[in-house]
Amino acid sequence: VTIKLPTTTCFSAIALASMIDYLRGFGIVFSVMEVMAKDAMSGSADLIEALTFSFLISMSILLGLGSSEGIWGVNQSDPKEYLNCGEPIGSIWFVLVLPVASIGWAASFRPTYRDMPLMVFHGMLSFLVSFGIEQATDNSFFASFVAALTVSTVAGLVSRFTGRQALGDTFAGLFALVPGIYIIESFFQGALRGDFKDTGSVLLTLVLKAVIIGVGSWCGTLLCAPNILGTNTGILSSSEAKKNDGLGAMLYI
Repeated sequence: VTIKLPTTTCFSAIALASMIDYLRGFGIVFSVMEVMAKDAMSGSADLIEALTFSFLISMSILLGLGSSEGIWGVNQSDPKEYLNCGEPIGSIWFVLVLPVASIGWAASFRPTYRDMPLMVFHGMLSFLVSFGIEQATDNSFFASFVAALTVSTVAGLVSRFTGRQALGDTFAGLFALVPGIYIIESFFQGALRGDFKDTGSVLLTLVLKAVIIGVGSWCGTLLCAPNILGTNTGILSSSEAKKNDGLGAMLYI
């Protein structure tokens, strides 16, 4: 499609968007958090698995691109034509598309209908906080930290005072922050150009970002700890009495 419609479509945007359900961003974030929790063997294994899986996805995209070139009988000499979108959408579209996108990634966690609105809200909150701070400070690391802190704190507060689960809301919020798509893009760019010399530095940057997201989430859960907000024994007792209502305790990261 993009070969035949190069002026109105963008290969990298379409290909990466189609892979979003298979990205390993969460795997990298959780593997880093496992290492931070002194579970080095499990964390290292999960990190290697996530990176290997990401590499295989990028190679599959490259194979599909080569197949399409063979079908149409073309050979793109400049890889940038596949990597860069000539006329990207304006930032105002992010706000308009965000509610629909949040519903999509919240639904990928297979929540109950009752949990869906809050998960969508946390997904939108995460993106808006991250996007706003990054635009204001031009610092993606600080933006990711504050967004992760905000999402885990709000999810924890909702859980503490309503008895609803916090883990699903936190996951839905972090989904917009995890660096899975950038890892795929880094491997794909290196393979397309035949040069992986910049891939190592990019991966180290993304691992650092995963650390920052994990630390932000952890700090958010600390702000909702029982020794700060008090216990929610009454809520938990009510939850135990209503096991079929989908209520539950807060789950700490």
